[in-house]
Amino acid sequence: MRTDRPTILIATTNEGKLKEILYKLQTQDVQFISLNDLPETIEEPVEDGGSLVANALIKATYYAQKSGYITIADDTGLFVHELNGWPGIEVGRFLRSDDEHFNNFLKKMEPTHDRSASFKCALVIHDPERSSSFISEGTLHGEILTEPTEKTGQNDWGYNRLFYIKEKQKSYGQLSLAEKSEISHRGNALHNIKYYIANQYGSKQLIVPAALIIQEGKILMNLRNDPKNPHTHNKWEFPGGGVDFGENTRQSVVREAKEETGLDIEIIELLPHIQTEEWTRQNGKLHYQLHILPYVCKVIGGTPHTNDEEVLASKWYDIEDVHNHDLVGNNQALWKEIKPTLQQIIKKHSL
Repeated sequence: MRTDRPTILIATTNEGKLKEILYKLQTQDVQFISLNDLPETIEEPVEDGGSLVANALIKATYYAQKSGYITIADDTGLFVHELNGWPGIEVGRFLRSDDEHFNNFLKKMEPTHDRSASFKCALVIHDPERSSSFISEGTLHGEILTEPTEKTGQNDWGYNRLFYIKEKQKSYGQLSLAEKSEISHRGNALHNIKYYIANQYGSKQLIVPAALIIQEGKILMNLRNDPKNPHTHNKWEFPGGGVDFGENTRQSVVREAKEETGLDIEIIELLPHIQTEEWTRQNGKLHYQLHILPYVCKVIGGTPHTNDEEVLASKWYDIEDVHNHDLVGNNQALWKEIKPTLQQIIKKHSL
C-alpha cells in the first residue's frame, strides 16, 4: 500500500453529504478530509454564480486556494417543472429539514397539478497547483410528495423526505446510502469524478517489457537520460518501455529496442521472472507500479545508434560485469534473479 497518497479536501460540513461522497469514492487511492478536519475555519465564499456549475467552481477554487489542497465542491438545486424551475439554484435558502421550511415549500406547491421535479448537482474538483478544474453534472427525475415521509435516520436532511422516486417506490429519505448512491443526482455526478481522480491521482499499473539483448555472450545496456528525475538519470538499464495502445508486449519490446538502440531484434523467450517496483513523480502526485517483463533477444539487423532524448549511451557488457554498475530502480534485484536462467539460455542458443 502506498504511503504518499494525495490528500483531497471535500468542501462541506454537511455530514450527510460527506457520507454520500465518501461512499462513492471510498475505493480511491487517495486520502479525503472535510472542512471539519482543517485546523482553522475558513470563511464561506460568496456564491454569486448564475448556475450550479458556476457556484461549484467558485467554492472549489476558493477552498483549494485557501487550504492548498485539491478540493471537491458541489452545488445542488431542486427544479420543480410547473413552477418554472423554482426554487432551482436558490434551494439553499429553503433547504432545511424543520417543519416550518417544509410547510413553506409545500404551500408554494399547493396550486400545482404537475408535481414532477428534478434534483441536479454540479461537482467540481480543482487542483490549485495545476490551476485545473474538472466538472461533472448529474440529474435525477422524481416528484414532490404532498407530505414528507417518516424519518429513517439515514437520509433525512434537506428535501430528501419530500422527493419521491417512482422506480424505487421510495422517497430519497427512505433509501439506504447504497441505494441513493446508485441513482442520485450527486451519485451520477460523482461517477465521472471517481474516474477522474483515479486517472489523475491514483496509482497506475504499467507493464514494461525489457529487452535482454545478447550478442557474442554480452548484454546491451543503456545509460538513461532523465535529468528531471535524479533517481533514474545517468543510470544503466535494459532497453524497453511502456506498451502502446494497439500492441502486445512482444511487439512493444521489439519497437522499444529499435527506437532506443537502432537494432532489429528477435525474441528468444520470456523469462519467468517478473520484477515489480514502485515509482513516484511530480512531488508524489503520480504513483506508478511497474511490472517488468524480461525478454531474452538476439540481434538480427539494424544500425546501432542511441535515442538522444532517452539514452545517453549504449554499451555491451560481460554478463559477470553487469552487477558492478549503477542500475535503475530494482534492476539490480532483477538481474540477480534472472542471471542464472539467462546464462543457461545463452548457452542453449549459443548467443
